[in-house]
Amino acid sequence: MIQTTLTELNAQMLKQPDADAYKAALTMDEAYARDKTFLLKFLRAERFDVQKAATRVAKFFQMKADLFGIDKLTNDIIQDDLDEETMEVLYAGLAIQRLRETDQSGRTVLLRFADSASASVLAKNRATFYMGLSLSADEATQKKGVIGITYVVGERFEMFNHLKHRRECTQRLARIAESLLVRFVGFHACHDSFTWRMLFAIFKLTSKSHIRARVREHFGDRRECQQQLRGFGIPMDCFPIDNDGKVQTDYHKADWEDRRGKERRKRKEMTSIRQEGKGVAQRNARVLVPYKHDVLFGRGKSSYDHPGNREFRSRAQQRAEEYEQVDVPAKKKISCDIVSEITSRMGYFLKAHDDGYWIEVSEQEARRKVSKE
Repeated sequence: MIQTTLTELNAQMLKQPDADAYKAALTMDEAYARDKTFLLKFLRAERFDVQKAATRVAKFFQMKADLFGIDKLTNDIIQDDLDEETMEVLYAGLAIQRLRETDQSGRTVLLRFADSASASVLAKNRATFYMGLSLSADEATQKKGVIGITYVVGERFEMFNHLKHRRECTQRLARIAESLLVRFVGFHACHDSFTWRMLFAIFKLTSKSHIRARVREHFGDRRECQQQLRGFGIPMDCFPIDNDGKVQTDYHKADWEDRRGKERRKRKEMTSIRQEGKGVAQRNARVLVPYKHDVLFGRGKSSYDHPGNREFRSRAQQRAEEYEQVDVPAKKKISCDIVSEITSRMGYFLKAHDDGYWIEVSEQEARRKVSKE
């Protein structure tokens, strides 16, 4: 059944009227656009309805192009591809978080909060799209779907400043949800204000019927809303709201940092396979926001105080005395050892590029930095 529907989906994609981005991806990297594991996620999201899955694929590539550019169409979006503002939204956890535990039915739970309008709509949309991609890596989530919770209990609604910003976020959020590789199977809206009640009523009126049927509204204070969520199988032990109503983000940040290292490892492996198959050398990595284990070239306080640079200096100082007492071949081995220690933790040696990103230097340049230290 899976093989048959995959064949039908590939045929259906060529007939899609609004699939320009998908067709562009085909010309750029056909193996990526037709990957069976990748397309199977769309089929699961639409319960193996080939026509709906084809529409979702087309929307996915179009949304990916809109948010990240055509050049990213055939690359898996990872944190190294995210700009500084998007990374701040993602790591802050004040706009959207993933609950650490599933509900009683084993479904992933995604929380959305009423954060301020300080971050741009584009940054929030990129963070939401990226988080959706991360959810699709889990096969159980592909099969069972995602529960979405909008939690605005205790949040004041600033009518003039907040309304326009939130409306823009919500409009694009619905389009993002329709383009992701997972499906939302239920929605909960938790609030304690009649203003929010009015806005949720407008949302339901303007939503499609299949979405309205899956929305549950909970009105009351923090304890009342959480009790109602518990009745729907949502675990409260790991709910990231403390007794004062503040959003907790400690585990949230740790999870994303751990994921970033895994993403780098996977991209390195995939890049090596692709480049070897094409008979060309592997390209150096490009990064928009340095990772905590990266070592930055350049002068200035920002580079000197970067966590990766502090870690690097500590490692170099531990072997400084040994380095001074050995011959040239042994010095080279010490330099290689320190570089390997950094790269084994998925850290890069990076230098700033004129176009605003960081680029990985060669191993030889990295060893020279060790010898200078």
